[in-house]
Amino acid sequence: MSRRLTIAGLACAAALAGSALAAAGEGAAPPPRVAIVDVEKVLTDYKKSGDIYKDIEKELEPLANAIKQKAKYIREEQQRIASDPRADKIELLRRKQKIEMDMAELDKEEKEFGDRRAELEVKALEDVWDDLVAAVAKYAKDNGLDLVIKQQVSTSKTRSSTTVRMRIAAQTVIYAAAQLDITEAILKQMNTDYERGRTAPPRGPAPKG
Repeated sequence: MSRRLTIAGLACAAALAGSALAAAGEGAAPPPRVAIVDVEKVLTDYKKSGDIYKDIEKELEPLANAIKQKAKYIREEQQRIASDPRADKIELLRRKQKIEMDMAELDKEEKEFGDRRAELEVKALEDVWDDLVAAVAKYAKDNGLDLVIKQQVSTSKTRSSTTVRMRIAAQTVIYAAAQLDITEAILKQMNTDYERGRTAPPRGPAPKG
């Protein structure tokens, strides 16, 4: 008889525990909604990125051409000096000194060119990144997402221990179901907003009250 009571008591306790767990589960917060974005794809396929880099090339083109012309002149002058060993020694020395000065100026201009390009490219990346963050925030708010994670997918075919380590370090997400990837939706939204803003007529002066 006591054994039957013991079994009945255990069954009752298990039922109560199950009811308590079910009640706790019913009141628990739902799991967060998560999505991923392939940042590299957005940076590559965002139309604004292409336009910005075209503008950079256009701005730097005059300086790049000037540097090419100066480098060409230096090479040609060096060849002329080397092919004319019977020239007056004083004149030859003067020309060599001039070439050395031109080469020093060329080095300075090349450095300034590289610094300016780096400055413009950094600004471009920051600009595009700000657009991406704003687009993701808007999409997440509109679609009830709680967390969006950067998915960096490298397409580089270069293989070495260094490049592999870099790819591993950049791979924020190891696995994600396909339905979590919102890259195309974000990219479409960004390109649509960019095209709309680029074709919008300029705003006139605000009407006076």
